[in-house]
Amino acid sequence: AANNSYTVTEDSPNNVLDVLGNDSDVDGDMLTIGAVGALSAGGTAVNNSTTISYTPALNFFGTETFTYTVADGNGGEDTAVVTITVTSVNDAPLANSDSYTSSEDLPLVVNAPGVLLNDMDVEGDALTAVLDTDVTSGTLSLSSNGSFVYTPTLNFCGTDSFSYHADDGQAASNVVTVTMNLTCLNDAPTAADDMYSVMEDSSNNVLNVLANDTDVDGDEVSLTAVTSPSNGTAILSGTVVLYTPNPNFAGMDVFTYTVSDGALTDTAVVTISIDNVNDAPTAVADSYTINEDNGSQVLAVLLNDYDMDVGDSLSIVAVSMPDNGTAVISGTIILYTPALNFFGTDVFSYTISDGQLTDTAVVTVMVNAVNDAPTAVADSYTVDQNSSDNMFAVLDNDSDIEGDSLSLVSVSGASNGTAIISGTLILYTPNFDFVGTETLTYTISDGELTASASLTVTVLQIDTGFLIYLPFLSKP
Repeated sequence: AANNSYTVTEDSPNNVLDVLGNDSDVDGDMLTIGAVGALSAGGTAVNNSTTISYTPALNFFGTETFTYTVADGNGGEDTAVVTITVTSVNDAPLANSDSYTSSEDLPLVVNAPGVLLNDMDVEGDALTAVLDTDVTSGTLSLSSNGSFVYTPTLNFCGTDSFSYHADDGQAASNVVTVTMNLTCLNDAPTAADDMYSVMEDSSNNVLNVLANDTDVDGDEVSLTAVTSPSNGTAILSGTVVLYTPNPNFAGMDVFTYTVSDGALTDTAVVTISIDNVNDAPTAVADSYTINEDNGSQVLAVLLNDYDMDVGDSLSIVAVSMPDNGTAVISGTIILYTPALNFFGTDVFSYTISDGQLTDTAVVTVMVNAVNDAPTAVADSYTVDQNSSDNMFAVLDNDSDIEGDSLSLVSVSGASNGTAIISGTLILYTPNFDFVGTETLTYTISDGELTASASLTVTVLQIDTGFLIYLPFLSKP
C-alpha cells in the first residue's frame, strides 16, 4: 500500500479517493480496501471497497489525515496514509434573528455591534449589516456596523420588525428578522372643548361632552369632575353633563369638565350659548288700605310688577269684579270704589301683559270703617184719653249699620201732653181730656252721631157714660 495525497475544496461532499491506484500485489491478486482509520479533523470517509468517499467537516479547511488497509483476499494486508489538503472557500456569514424590548414613545438605541453581535463568519471576516425590509410603525436608522436607532410612531405599542442580512464583502448571509417589542404605556385621554346652544329657562339639558373625547389606548373614558358655571348648574349624570341655566338668564356661560381613563386625566372647556326666550311678566300681589265711603281710589298696581326682558312694556288687560265694590281699568291704574257703607276686606284679581304673555295677581283692599250715623225711623202710636205713662219703644225700628248700640238722647214737641225718656223708652202722657193727634220729635245716638225721627201720637177719646148729680140735703 502506498501513501496518497489529495486536494479538495472546503465543504465539498463525497470526494472519491482512488487510494488503490498506486497500490500493487506481486502475486497479481485483486486488492480491496479492508478498513479506514479515524480522520484527524472530523471529516468522514466512506469505504466503497475499491474507493473512499471523503467529505471534510463543515467549513473546515487545512490538512486532514487518516489510514486505510489494503487486502489481497488471501490474508495479505498492508496499511498506508492518506493526506488531504482542504483548500479554503469563502463561506457566507450566518445571521441570526434578534429581539429587543423597549417602551412606547421611547426611541430604541442599540449600539454597535448591535444586530451583528450574534452573527458569525467562519473565516472571521468583518461583517456589515444591510437592511432588507424596513419597519412599519416608526422610523429606523440602521448603520452598517450593526447599530441602529428605532423611533416608534407616537403612542404605538406592540411588535414592529425589520429584516437585514450580514455581508462579509464577498457573500451575503441569510436574511433574518429583528423584532422590537414595545411595552404599552398608558396615555392620558384627550378631552376636546365643546360648544352648545340651549334655550333660556330650559332645564337638565343633556350635554354629551364625551362624544369628541378620545383615548389612544382605546381605554374607556369617564367623566370625573365638573366645575360650577357662573350662570347655571352643571351636574354629572353617568356619561353626560346635565346643564340648567339660571332662571331668566340669557347669554354665555362656561364651565370645565375632567375625563379619566382610570389612571390619567384631561380637562376641557364647555361654552354654552343660552338663547333668549320671552318671559312672562310677573304680577306681584298688592295691598291697599282706604276709608269707607271715600269714593273711587287710585290703585297703581303696576308699580311692583316687573318683566325680566329688558324693554318690555306692561299693561293691565283684565280685572275681576270684587264682591264689595267696583274695579275698573283706567290706563295704567285701577279705580276701586267700595260699596256704600262697606268696610272690611275686599279682594279682586288683575292681569298684566307684556304684549305676548300674561300674569295675574291678587289685590287686597282693606276698607277702614268710618262711623255712620244711625237711622231713626218714624213711629206712630195710639193711646187712650187720660191715659198716663204710655211706653213707646221707638228704638225697635231704628238701626245702625255698624251695629253700634243706640240710645235715646232727646224728645221734643209734645204740646198736648208730656214725653220723657226712660232708658230705651219714651213715656208719654196726654193732657187731661185731650183727644187728637200730635207729632213729637225724638233723637237717637250711636255714641258719636245722632239721627232724629218723628213720633206721631193719636189720643183716642174714651166713653165716660152719663153722670147724675144729686143735691146734698141736710137736716135743720
